[in-house]
Amino acid sequence: MAVRPAAPCPLCATTVAGDLARCPACGFDLAGIGGRPGLTQAVFWWTAMGFLAVYLVTLAIVAMTR
Repeated sequence: MAVRPAAPCPLCATTVAGDLARCPACGFDLAGIGGRPGLTQAVFWWTAMGFLAVYLVTLAIVAMTR
């Protein structure tokens, strides 16, 4: 596994070590920046399916009350 180099925080410009997920100075979430893992395709689809399920349940409840 390659070590990520230190990079500046995009919010406050503090140098952040490559193994940190948040800036120690301002707390900015660095997921997806500088090679850090961000939103994966699996997480995206599970989230989309969850929203769809909530929408369909809400639609069914509204349809039953009319």
